[in-house]
Amino acid sequence: MAILSNGKFYGFLCSVKATGRKLSNGVKEYVEDFVSGFAGHGWKLWEYIKGKWKLEIDSLVVRETMVVFELLIQKIRAVKGALGITQACGRIKTATLDESGQNWLVTIEDEMSFVAHDFIRCQDWTNGTLKGYWVEIAEIRKIDGVDTIVIPVSEFTGGIGYTDGMEAVDPALSGMTTPAVSDEIVQFGNSKDVNRQSAIYLHADEGGQPAIDILFGINSKSFAGCTKIRMGGDIPGTDGLKGFYCENGMIKGTDSTGHVVYCIYPDGTAEFGDGSARFATDRSGHIAGGAISWHWDASKNKYVCSMKGVVLTWDNLDEEAKENLKGEPGKDGQPGTDGKPGTDGKDGTSLIFMGEFSSAPANPQNGYWYRNTTDKKCYVYQDGAWYVMTEDGKNGLDGEGSISADLDDEMQSVACSLDGTVVFGLPITTTFSMFYGTTELPLDSLSVGSITGVTATADRSTGIVKVTAITATVADVIRIPITGRVTYKGSQYERTLHLSINKVKPGENGENGTDGTNGQNAVIYSLQPSTNIIKRDADGNSDVSNISCRVMKTDGASTVVSSLPVGYSMDYIIDSGNATSYTPDKQISVSGITDKIQFRLYNETSGVVLIDRETIAVVSDGKKGLDGINGEDGKDGLSITWKGDLSSAPANPQKKLGLSQYQ
Repeated sequence: MAILSNGKFYGFLCSVKATGRKLSNGVKEYVEDFVSGFAGHGWKLWEYIKGKWKLEIDSLVVRETMVVFELLIQKIRAVKGALGITQACGRIKTATLDESGQNWLVTIEDEMSFVAHDFIRCQDWTNGTLKGYWVEIAEIRKIDGVDTIVIPVSEFTGGIGYTDGMEAVDPALSGMTTPAVSDEIVQFGNSKDVNRQSAIYLHADEGGQPAIDILFGINSKSFAGCTKIRMGGDIPGTDGLKGFYCENGMIKGTDSTGHVVYCIYPDGTAEFGDGSARFATDRSGHIAGGAISWHWDASKNKYVCSMKGVVLTWDNLDEEAKENLKGEPGKDGQPGTDGKPGTDGKDGTSLIFMGEFSSAPANPQNGYWYRNTTDKKCYVYQDGAWYVMTEDGKNGLDGEGSISADLDDEMQSVACSLDGTVVFGLPITTTFSMFYGTTELPLDSLSVGSITGVTATADRSTGIVKVTAITATVADVIRIPITGRVTYKGSQYERTLHLSINKVKPGENGENGTDGTNGQNAVIYSLQPSTNIIKRDADGNSDVSNISCRVMKTDGASTVVSSLPVGYSMDYIIDSGNATSYTPDKQISVSGITDKIQFRLYNETSGVVLIDRETIAVVSDGKKGLDGINGEDGKDGLSITWKGDLSSAPANPQKKLGLSQYQ
């Protein structure tokens, strides 16, 4: 309730609510609690335009006389379904078939506004059933002096569906009804006359897209592609986004005098702030009313920026800009005159080292110092108190391990026919991993290089690379590059490894004459190490003590552990050392491996052919940093003069080692 003492006030009166806060004088803070309109709340009396006052409340009771010069009643109306604003509409008065039964003859109650080739549409609910049709008028014929709409019976086929989210007649559907008395019909477009191909269409629930559509170019029984302006609903080409859409349109804002203050043009050029900023599609523009402008220099592949009437202050420039604005260094000045020699200082008091103790030694004298073996600090004694002089260096931070990459199976084979067609062995899989020390890092990306005739995929989340197809024309030895990226401590690292695939072919058939024995099936021998990676912590301890490798034999679909076959040999190389002959399953100590061990399998039946190779890398955590170097012994100092117990440094100090106790 508001009380006016003199019937005059400035501003407004309104309903309020407490914020729960208080003003500086302790009075409770209140804010306006009013929303105007049909769905609003609260009350308000205010000057809504100069000299005009408005009162908005929920109910009004006048006990005696109410004088109203103008009474405006606003009523909310609704239309069920959709509302069309077009060139013609009407209510059917009569609807009959002609004598041939080939055409519907329709008259309307109102003045005839339809013309030949108009598309008319009717949609209504009757007794719980949807009634509707969307047809083309063949002609407007005078019958007994009455303008009559003629529609072929063949038009009433199909059903109303959706094309690209917009309504359209679909011949594959059904449900098209026929005209009847009292049907409301609306014109939407014309197949011939472009001046009758526009409409405004308001719909609340069609396809779950309430919207206001402004349509042009309706030259068929379809709204698809005709929406040129839309408010609400799905925006064309956005996969369900909603908002405002305008084809080849302009958004223009003016003030009350008609002066343009902002504008977005159809080509994408935009102007804001009454000309303060402009952004053009040729990548030119300006801000600050043209004080700063730019254009794109294609020859330099850079923007060229120019400024006029701009003041730059040094403190708001980055270091690169400051460096670019610096002039040439000035010439060296002339040497200054030597200053007068200073007065010789007094001889300092010598510092005497007393040794290392777990606590302060007894009976010290000024200038005595010692190292405390408990807290690793050195103390000097002066006038009845010990003072910290130096402190041992702290342990260094852990060293950084290297970023390494690994393939768990870097060389594999597939069995092929004589023409190179793969018979079995696909798909081939291998896992790509990257480590910081012994810690495996999540991959940012994983990609497989393109090899003609090879189909391969990579899954970044698992690191699995899968080869699913190899054509007959691909070479017998395939090397596929695999590249992974990781981010560690804000920096990105990239590593590339290669997956090698050998195509193993069967022996050729015997020559003609006495039938030779057919060639044997291709057999694939592969290596299988006991572990795919050796992890070593910062103290040099490995997660395994030994490593071994065995041979796997694949013939058709079966794979078994095999001893070394006749004509085959194996060796291994530790780090960058020499190759050493190896017997399958023999244990090798990992203590002698620094970086990696590599097992190799050869076929020596006709020459020496590398069949498989497996590299097991050592990933290590970084070693701990070295302890810091102890501080140097103090030099003979200046004389120490006690200044007393103070809360801060004393004023006017002399060139001495002045010690005081202050925090």
